[in-house]
Amino acid sequence: MSEVDRLKCELAEAVKNSEEYANYKKCKDLMDGKPDIERTVNEMRREKFEFQNSEGVDNSFEAIDDLNRRFEFECLQDAAKDFLKAELGLCRMVQDICKTVIEDIDFNLDFLK
Repeated sequence: MSEVDRLKCELAEAVKNSEEYANYKKCKDLMDGKPDIERTVNEMRREKFEFQNSEGVDNSFEAIDDLNRRFEFECLQDAAKDFLKAELGLCRMVQDICKTVIEDIDFNLDFLK
C-alpha cells in the first residue's frame, strides 16, 4: 500500500471519528425514523443541488427564495433542521480538507475563475 493510500484511510478514519461526523450520523439516524420528512428534505436537497449546478437561471435569489418557501414547513421540523445543520458542518469540514490539499500541492484551478 502506498503512503498516499495509507494516509487516505487514516484521514477517512479521522473524519469518521470527528465530532462533525458523529453529529451528522446521529441526525441522519433520527431522520431515518421520519420517512416523510426525510423524503421531503431529500427532495429539497436534490433541487438545491440541481439549481446550484445549473447554468442560465435568470433570477437566482428569487429561485432560492421560492425553493425555501416551498420547503419551509419541513425545514422548520427539529429533525430536519438538525440534520441540515449537521450535514453542512460535515460538508464544510470535507471542503476545508480538499481546499488544503489543493492549495498545498499547487493544483491549477485558474480555469474556474
